[in-house]
Amino acid sequence: MSSEYTEPDPEFTVQEERLQFRSEKKRQKDTARLIWASKPRREPSPKDLEFQTAEEVYPNKATGNLTSFFDSGEDEISSQPNRLIWGDNLLVMQALLAQGYEGQIDLIYIDPPFNTGENFNFPNEVKIGRNNYEREMPMNERLAYSDTWERGIDSFLDMMYPRLQLMRRLLSENGSILVHLDWHAGHYIKILLDEIFGNANFLNEIIWQRSSAHNDSKRATSYGAIHDTIYWYTKNPRYIWNTQFAPYDEKYILKAYQKFDPKIGKKFKTSDLTANNPGYSYEWKGVKPSTGRYWAYSEKRMEELEKNNRIYYSKTGFPYYMTFGSETG
Repeated sequence: MSSEYTEPDPEFTVQEERLQFRSEKKRQKDTARLIWASKPRREPSPKDLEFQTAEEVYPNKATGNLTSFFDSGEDEISSQPNRLIWGDNLLVMQALLAQGYEGQIDLIYIDPPFNTGENFNFPNEVKIGRNNYEREMPMNERLAYSDTWERGIDSFLDMMYPRLQLMRRLLSENGSILVHLDWHAGHYIKILLDEIFGNANFLNEIIWQRSSAHNDSKRATSYGAIHDTIYWYTKNPRYIWNTQFAPYDEKYILKAYQKFDPKIGKKFKTSDLTANNPGYSYEWKGVKPSTGRYWAYSEKRMEELEKNNRIYYSKTGFPYYMTFGSETG
């Protein structure tokens, strides 16, 4: 094989070029990709495919509750329904793109198979009373509840990769996608998400503890798996975020908010204004954080907190952030 460099196919990734031409590329930024033998080079093209709508769910304007399309109630319903679609989401997403939904979806949450190697199909025998009845499971249900893959992780990635690409196309410019996985394949999908959505658009890794901690292992391989992971990506930094909150319970306020500010007539509690590095290093009102600690806020922000009566000083003159309860004096 000649050592002379050959112009690479523009469809090749950086990694594929190196494998194909054995040529070292100039150092670049963020070129890391996950490669497997059957990885598609192109994202799937939308096709004009039909799909079956199983049920349409309409928000009830009067109550805000969801009302089924088949509900015979007389309450006024919205003309813009939610849509419940039963079918392979690869075909569904291709159809949605073909019908003009590209860039129209603000939030996507998926809970795909976890690559567990297990079969979660329901038994085809149903017992009603004293009688047993056999039920033939449709093919789409057999696939939907099966988490076994002929070629292992390669088959699993073949399934996930084109679907994530289509989801990015469906996502609006202000949209977010949350991908729910566990330890079996989360690390693989994290790399694919970095590739498809860009690692700069990785917003958060949410750890969902699904069982209490326990240590009943006799071998290192049998430590209990107690959490799942949700990867949160956005289309770009201008994502939609609506803060969710609820009023504190009165018992919680009485227990947590024990200090009282006579200036504004409210109870409050205090929290730390320092942080680990990176942080801000300066002297505030004659005091500094302890060794290895820094101020969590800039000096300008501290001045704003001071102006808005959000800083409480201890007897030693050390500042703390004030959080107020809803109960007044």
